[in-house]
Amino acid sequence: MSLFTGIISLIIYIILAIIAASLMTKSALLKGYGKDYHIWAICFWFGLFGILYTISLPDLILQSQNSEILKKIEKSEA
Repeated sequence: MSLFTGIISLIIYIILAIIAASLMTKSALLKGYGKDYHIWAICFWFGLFGILYTISLPDLILQSQNSEILKKIEKSEA
């Protein structure tokens, strides 16, 4: 592998890492996590492991909606 091929491979990896990190940041925002959660940095530096971590995050918005529904059900039963 020549130096040129290595540099091109590194540039391609960095571009793909930036794209993946940006997409995972949007995914985390849709799950209810703020920008202070540093998903972009996690995905950029840890690559596939960061992506898997982001995918496995629980959906905070859905959890809050479910807890509100449960509270309303408990009030209606009481």
